Amino acid sequence: FGLNELTSNLNIYPNPTTGLINIDFGRNVSNGLIQLFDSKGSLVLSSIADGASHQLNLTTFSNGVYYIRLNDQHQVQQFKVIKE
Repeated sequence: FGLNELTSNLNIYPNPTTGLINIDFGRNVSNGLIQLFDSKGSLVLSSIADGASHQLNLTTFSNGVYYIRLNDQHQVQQFKVIKE
């Protein structure tokens, strides 16, 4: 997924969340790297996205601010999410 496609078609919800985060890419992607970082910048979860959507499960993580980084090896996008 390229930068323009991510920006125009990407939907991350719900935010804030109580546990599950849905990522809709708006088109099929393959081998997209999804990383979740805590507020200190530590990598706490990593996953590969294949398809038009992906789900992250944050139910076991502490409440607070997290950052989702989406990377297709050419473009990187980062989004802030809140776990309540």
